[in-house]
Amino acid sequence: MSDADSSYPRPYNGLSPAPRNFSLTLDAPLVLRLSLSNSKVNQWSDLMTYDFHRVLSHISVDPDVAVVILTGEGEKAFCAGLDVTSGGLVELIEDDPARSAWKLKRHIDEFQASLTMLEGCGKPVIAAVHGVAYGLGVDLMSACDIRYADQGARFSIREVHIGLAADIGSLQRFPRIVGNDSVARELALTAREFGAEEAHRIGFVGKVTKGGRGGVIAEALATAKLIAAKSPVAVRATKASLLYSRDHSVREGLDHIGWVNSSMLQNKEMPEAFAAALSKKEMRWGKL
Repeated sequence: MSDADSSYPRPYNGLSPAPRNFSLTLDAPLVLRLSLSNSKVNQWSDLMTYDFHRVLSHISVDPDVAVVILTGEGEKAFCAGLDVTSGGLVELIEDDPARSAWKLKRHIDEFQASLTMLEGCGKPVIAAVHGVAYGLGVDLMSACDIRYADQGARFSIREVHIGLAADIGSLQRFPRIVGNDSVARELALTAREFGAEEAHRIGFVGKVTKGGRGGVIAEALATAKLIAAKSPVAVRATKASLLYSRDHSVREGLDHIGWVNSSMLQNKEMPEAFAAALSKKEMRWGKL
């Protein structure tokens, strides 16, 4: 292990005040681990929505962060879903249905925006999932670029089980990820629990690992290091093009990447990168 590697993991101190119910750790150069740390099962409270947005706003422009690993603290859960005992939704309901609707819509919009920021923050996000990922846990995973799960992980689009329709992204993102409309509808309409092997079979997770939380984080870290070693300009452009192309036609996607690369190919590091590739030398990229 090099001296540089021996200083990791270490706390990430780039954000002040430190967020509540999240922990931030630099696991390697340019690799940030963002962990949910609320209770033993990491249920999501209203308080976390604000801090999550603040964290993502900060790291999206931090040149010392190139890749994010999203995980949960503790051994029981990645995220067991929304904390329905907090009473936040009940407080928004008034005697006037119209006013209640406007307040609830604003609350949902803010919640959706936080998870959409995870998808659109510009930095690749790898979900490293262990234990339970219910409801909001699936929402979070669906907004990530890459998803790995421990072999004991369990998933459920849980909302109908408690009388809700999922409204933070699962119904929009999950079906596009798995590519099987029937399976997506079955899981969303029944709230049936499914395991890591089934999640892998339907394409929801890319890898199933062993070793519990530590094993899946180690696998995510190995991938994160590979990404962090690449050009941050190229990585960000690739993520942007993948997201745009998902929601547009092939023709529109091609036009989009054409315009993106019209500027990105003027990167001053390109000649050096071509020379390094020809000589089979490692390219050291500047931060972004």
